[in-house]
Amino acid sequence: TGLEVSEDGGSSWRPSQPPLDPGSGVSFLAFHPLKPGVLYTGSYRHPFRSADLGRSWTRIAGGMIEDTQVFHLDFSPTDPNDVWAATCGWVYRTRDGAASWTRYKDGLLDRRTHVVARDPRDGDRVLAGTTGGLFESRDAGKGFRRISRETTVVNALLFDPADPSVLLVATESEGVLRSEDGGRTLVEANAGLSEARVSAVAVTASGRVVVARAADGGSGGLWTLDPATGRSERLAASPPSTVRALLANGERLLAGTP
Repeated sequence: TGLEVSEDGGSSWRPSQPPLDPGSGVSFLAFHPLKPGVLYTGSYRHPFRSADLGRSWTRIAGGMIEDTQVFHLDFSPTDPNDVWAATCGWVYRTRDGAASWTRYKDGLLDRRTHVVARDPRDGDRVLAGTTGGLFESRDAGKGFRRISRETTVVNALLFDPADPSVLLVATESEGVLRSEDGGRTLVEANAGLSEARVSAVAVTASGRVVVARAADGGSGGLWTLDPATGRSERLAASPPSTVRALLANGERLLAGTP
């Protein structure tokens, strides 16, 4: 039904007015890291931007195909106008603050892309997590190649802020995959996980890895994970339902559920 906003830490909520397009559910939400207060959302129908906490929205879809669902946006750490988008129709990039988007798909064998992420060690290296595997581009999206199994369905990607050579991959049915070379080789890190479907992953300021297991009840919710050993432990205050989105802000965790 759209977006709700709290300006008092969650004690009260208001619907975003005006709402996004009717029926345009929200599939991604983030403040731009280089533009304080500027909110971006990916919806079932294009990306939108708000500079007033959701009171007004601007569609930012120039160059995108109609009804493009946006699953994820990846912001440049240095250029506020440079953004990648993962969509139901491959990946897009803008370099002019979302005035226009260019689509990239060469080498991507599955169009449904859940997440896109630049390698923090090399701005021209881009990873695309799709329903048909993890893909790599070494030339800023001009060409991609698959670097995982075809059957690996990727839900989320995270480069370790403390060691960018370490990549964590949250998958649909293989749990957590871990790489120590930026994704070129992947190994399972699932010892202790009874639920293999991981919908999100985050790292707190102290380096604690937290994964969201996509299941209700005791087997779901939030779990700490030791990537080196695969050992996991459920957080005592974990939400009692499937967690679809997860954000670490210092030591605080924000979890989104259905």
